[in-house]
Amino acid sequence: MNQRPQQGFPQDIKAIALDANCMPRGSLVVAMAEELVGVIQDQELEIEVWIPEPVLWEWAEHIVAGFQRTKKPYDKAVRAARAAGHEVPLPSWDDDYENIEVVLSNLTSALEWAECQIIRLEDYPQVAITAIRDQVLQLGPGRRKAEAPDVRVKTGASDSASFRLIAAHAGSDLSRVVLVSADKDVRLHFGSGSSPIVAKDIWQAKKALLSLMNGSQVLLAELTSAIEEQLVRKEAVDLTRASVEQQGSAIANSGWDSDRYLDTKLSIEAITEIRSIAEVESSRTADYATAEVNVLLDAQLEGVWWDDRDDELVHEWSSLYGVNAIAQVFAEKDVNGNWDIEVDHIVMFDSE
Repeated sequence: MNQRPQQGFPQDIKAIALDANCMPRGSLVVAMAEELVGVIQDQELEIEVWIPEPVLWEWAEHIVAGFQRTKKPYDKAVRAARAAGHEVPLPSWDDDYENIEVVLSNLTSALEWAECQIIRLEDYPQVAITAIRDQVLQLGPGRRKAEAPDVRVKTGASDSASFRLIAAHAGSDLSRVVLVSADKDVRLHFGSGSSPIVAKDIWQAKKALLSLMNGSQVLLAELTSAIEEQLVRKEAVDLTRASVEQQGSAIANSGWDSDRYLDTKLSIEAITEIRSIAEVESSRTADYATAEVNVLLDAQLEGVWWDDRDDELVHEWSSLYGVNAIAQVFAEKDVNGNWDIEVDHIVMFDSE
């Protein structure tokens, strides 16, 4: 498998294809697709952004599933509050919010407005047949997934269809396509034959595109100042866009016994200090940039464990301070020429 995002992309890249898991937590963030297209246009490159139709379906299903998971516990909480004498109005749920066809239509419109191209299965019908065959015969990404104890179901048709759509649409130019995916099944599917270049996430793709030309010293000073001013002012809600990698380091340094917990979750509360800024890349017109920022941050650790004595689940929380991490940031100039800084990823380090 050819993986070259760290060294930059060849000049003759034809397209960048997005897999579902290229987005944080596998959920579509249209702004990230828009930023990718913006970088391509700002670099004056003729590169298309492709989205296989099954990827679009997965993103839509995630949205609908989120509404379905939310409604029942919220309604239950409202009834409990009312029973206690605390009047809380029930929300007026709009059925369109969880109508999968409406969601698909809205996502399609948003992505097409962002100048992304949807690769349709109807244009390559043989791909659907072969993808189902992969799942049934357990070929390539086909595998069995545990749904419950002693229950394993066959899966993988969606991944297979997405990868095969990309190959079919690229034709003989597959080696000139970048596939943005963290899915290990990419290697299983393409094997040692003709394959796309793989970037693990959109930030890596943007960085590789921008590495064609470094920014000037003036740009570097302006960008550094914006990063230093904005990151430490961001609130927890501003950092929810960022995915967190290597959480195990922070959990281990918290003193928690990870074997005790059924599940743990790390939430970033604030960036408290900028230690250094490195790996700065900018576009030719200096409207987009990426950087890796060594930061100290505060976080909250949440854990769930089973109490055998009381026969119940127990939730615990712990605050972590001064956690060492790398913030991978994306910068874009607004209409007034000022830098707007967003955090795409946070990579945790061992505490010093």
